[in-house]
Amino acid sequence: MLKSLDDAGRNCWATKIRALLYKYGFSFIWISQDVGDTNAFIRMFKHRVVNYYTLDWQAALDTSSRCDHYNNFKSLLTVETYLTMDIQLNYRIAMSKFSPFESQAEY
Repeated sequence: MLKSLDDAGRNCWATKIRALLYKYGFSFIWISQDVGDTNAFIRMFKHRVVNYYTLDWQAALDTSSRCDHYNNFKSLLTVETYLTMDIQLNYRIAMSKFSPFESQAEY
């Protein structure tokens, strides 16, 4: 029923699903209305979304002059280890402000 509404030009939940499938290169899923192996599709879809997000993140860093300093020491889109360590919050905050390349006074 939702696909019929989308086919008729009505904006609904299915419209957003169709847009996501097309955006990430899975238009054939929408057209066939079948994913085959559900678990395999979910793994592929998650992998594709993460890859696209990582590429967009890297492109945004590369083109932003505000991120020049950040680019010097952050190359992977991962949570830094010190943020998950069992240390007091004020120490984590201090570590996140630490800059080995420039003094904080320049900001």
